[in-house]
Amino acid sequence: MEYHEPDHTWTIWCDSYESFVETFVVKGRFHPLVPEAVVNSYKVVEYIMAHSYYFYPMYDEAMLRLMGIFEMAVKNRCTELKIPLKGLNDKIVLKEKTLGELIKDLHKKEQGKQLYAQLDWLRRVRNLLSHPENYGFIGGNIRSSVQEVVNVLNKLFLSESLLISFTEERKRMAALFKIFSKNLWVLSYEVDYYLVEKCSIRKAARVENKWKYLLVAHPVYSNFASALSEHKYLPLFILGIENIEVKGNSFTATDIASGLSISIQKSSKDKDMLVYKKHLSDWEAADKHNRFIYTHSADMDIGHKESDLDYQFLYQSDTHNSSLKNR
Repeated sequence: MEYHEPDHTWTIWCDSYESFVETFVVKGRFHPLVPEAVVNSYKVVEYIMAHSYYFYPMYDEAMLRLMGIFEMAVKNRCTELKIPLKGLNDKIVLKEKTLGELIKDLHKKEQGKQLYAQLDWLRRVRNLLSHPENYGFIGGNIRSSVQEVVNVLNKLFLSESLLISFTEERKRMAALFKIFSKNLWVLSYEVDYYLVEKCSIRKAARVENKWKYLLVAHPVYSNFASALSEHKYLPLFILGIENIEVKGNSFTATDIASGLSISIQKSSKDKDMLVYKKHLSDWEAADKHNRFIYTHSADMDIGHKESDLDYQFLYQSDTHNSSLKNR
């Protein structure tokens, strides 16, 4: 029965097999345009993750398997776009193109998707995992990377025009929200309110003809100097929202997760402005290294939430706008 004994390592994060599956098994969520071969192959990745509950290092094998699926998906997409999988080398001999060459060809064909950096990152991960110098494993820490690969696979088979529309909508909303990117604001949520700054829209996706957005607002600290020196940060306000209405110096929206209304407006209280002035002063006086760590930590949190929004909605995107002629 040794192969059916739970690995105690997972108890750091999970208290049962059910909570482990909920937390660490990234389910395959794919829209209808993703080839059946990719979808079926990913099911194996799910089972590898699920069975790593009995042996923690096994989780890494899920990523290794996923890199093979990624390469297969790139070749599938090239075939759909009539990109040859073979080409002439320097000796004018017809040979299989490398994965790097296929990714460059895809980028030339669908530049508007802006996928090159992600595809090239996965190519390098594939090379690293395929040719290890030493044995090692990362385990559940790569869960977010597995999720991001699922997102990339979905984007790979969505039409260029659809993803361009997402980018254009994000830019439109970013321009609309420029007024909220500076100064002090009050974020109201349920019965509480919070002082925030640097409010922005970071993502947009259309699902069933309705736009979903990712709102980011940075908290204002009463003692920013202590937080920066001790590296103890308040969580950013990173919310999936919809039904945005901007009116002058305020806006309202609906939180997707809870269905509750949120709003951002200017504060009219002198005491709030005093807190904000101290917050800005603490930032200016802070050590450059501490400011870098805070900024990097915030960017990491935002990146994870951007990936979460893609994972939640990309497979439900309006794929009827992805016409076969673009494939």
